[in-house]
Amino acid sequence: YSQSILPDSRENLGLVRKAYVAGEYDFLQMLLAQRTYSQTELAYLEALQELHVAALEIEGMLLTNSLQAVK
Repeated sequence: YSQSILPDSRENLGLVRKAYVAGEYDFLQMLLAQRTYSQTELAYLEALQELHVAALEIEGMLLTNSLQAVK
C-alpha cells in the first residue's frame, strides 16, 4: 500500500483536482476521486490494524507458559 497504491491514489486525486479547477472535470468527478482516495486510505489503515492484531496474537502465543519452571 504505502509504496505504490497510496502514492498513486494521492497523485490521481491531485490530477483530478487540477482538472476540476481547470474546468475539465465536474464536481461529481472530483468527489468520486476524493471518495476513492479516502477508501484507499481506510483500507490501508484497516490492513495495518489487522497486521498489528495478528502480531499481538502471535506474541501472546509465544509468551504462553513461558514463565513456568522447566522440568
